[in-house]
Amino acid sequence: MFKFNFLYISKIRATWLLYLIGLYPLLIFLAELLNSNFLSLSATQTNSVSFLELFIAIYDTQQKAMISLIIVGYLASLLFYSEISTGRLLFYKDQSRYKIFNSKLTSIISSYFIFLSILLLSTLVVYLFYVNNHQYSSHSFMLNNYKLNQTLILNLLGIFLTDLFLIFYVVIFSVKFNSGITIISMILCYVVIKLTDNINKIKFFPSNFTNLNTDKDFIFSLLAMSTITVVYIIIFYVLAITIFRKIQF
Repeated sequence: MFKFNFLYISKIRATWLLYLIGLYPLLIFLAELLNSNFLSLSATQTNSVSFLELFIAIYDTQQKAMISLIIVGYLASLLFYSEISTGRLLFYKDQSRYKIFNSKLTSIISSYFIFLSILLLSTLVVYLFYVNNHQYSSHSFMLNNYKLNQTLILNLLGIFLTDLFLIFYVVIFSVKFNSGITIISMILCYVVIKLTDNINKIKFFPSNFTNLNTDKDFIFSLLAMSTITVVYIIIFYVLAITIFRKIQF
């Protein structure tokens, strides 16, 4: 059933748009060819930009744009709400609802990881063939700065876990509501997460644990971010599959 859902979602134009967004770092070559400043990379210090730092900057930029997450929310709504409301799931009434739900959820997550892989490879191409031609490149995966690398790892994990959080969160709404309400709920949730990032006393979400004061904070933050994400995912999964099982189709 996973294969069927994955092939179905792969035929949707929005899925290919998601994959194309993963290629957006390559626009830097087009900008250079056209001598345009609409997309540029720069740094003030020599040997200061590692591959990890570049990927985090690109990953964070695409998350803040929210286009990829909106597409994921739209795909979730197509796989759940649209198929329920149109009666398409009647063809699977003899199948286990757990199996149906899990195959759809896995298809959505797989599409996201394909997008992320494309984004990673695109960033690698940019780093090797563009950034390395400039003095600000460190020509390395990480800088020889232990504290900075710890901060970068936490930032990367914070972005990734926030995406996972939002994907599972949006599935709850996609089971019951149309794509408009589903996407709006995700945008509002993301805004709340970003607001709490600027309030030190509030730590409800994975990205709230990216600030370091001591070396011990790194291990604590890793554990806290991972634990809180797992807890949220379990809660969201249970809620979503419970709602899905109770829906008549």
